[in-house]
Amino acid sequence: MTSLCDAERSRGRAPAGRGVDLGAALEELQVVHRKEQALLLRAAARRAYASSSRGRLYVAGRGRIRRDEPPADPLGDRRRSWRASCREEIAAAEQDGAPVHPELRALSAMPIASWPSASALAALALELEPSHAGLLELARAHVADGRPRAAVEILHGVLAAQPHPRVRLELLEVLALAFESAGRAGESLTCYEAALAEPGSDWRVAVSMLCLALSRGDVARAETAMRRLRPLSLEAPRTLLRLRAAAARAAARTRRLRPSASRSPAAGTWERVHRLALEGRGAEAQVAQALLASS
Repeated sequence: MTSLCDAERSRGRAPAGRGVDLGAALEELQVVHRKEQALLLRAAARRAYASSSRGRLYVAGRGRIRRDEPPADPLGDRRRSWRASCREEIAAAEQDGAPVHPELRALSAMPIASWPSASALAALALELEPSHAGLLELARAHVADGRPRAAVEILHGVLAAQPHPRVRLELLEVLALAFESAGRAGESLTCYEAALAEPGSDWRVAVSMLCLALSRGDVARAETAMRRLRPLSLEAPRTLLRLRAAAARAAARTRRLRPSASRSPAAGTWERVHRLALEGRGAEAQVAQALLASS
């Protein structure tokens, strides 16, 4: 983190007190620290729900690397730990005379198992920096904490505000997962389909949609998802591993939706799933095999 004097020098100005509005500069720097601390609290929320079984199943690891990751160093090294980034921000804020959120200071010194819930951490981040990204993180955390209804309410509010297309894409996927978590398969499929139609949609959305559509006997949506997956090359071992992991999670989620009396897909769809697992190619066969393995 750059100190106030360093920031002024980098702009080609003299340090504060030599023709610079010190009050305005300090206020600007405090805004920067609030944003950095909000990023760290959102990252803490993700760490919290990634450590729970429900969080790993529904929301952990979703999406691409986003801007709201823990701050990286100037060379772009994202391998540094969350705690190292947190300690750096605390030291920089203290040096600049900016407030440090008390929860951030406490988290840096305690094990993850002792942290507050993911939704509590995401709510703290949202207080520091209200934003659509913060609301999305809070919705994910609610799903991970077993409160999908609260997540749906938040996401509908963001959707009504006509967010940026990138935010809308993420929102639709999280909304689909929230409905799936709540047992509302039809609404979940509608959201998956809408997310898949957005520019830049991730193939993992198609995996989730295909698994759920196959388990519900929704032939039309299963075909839509398969069309999206067919161009996906599985020659790279890393891609194949990621696909299998995504398919296993999706199959585990659909298993939770099924009535306890029948742990396999509905009788009318079983033959199709079995045939796809044996005769299908590429990603669609992998998804069908994961669905069979989970039954």
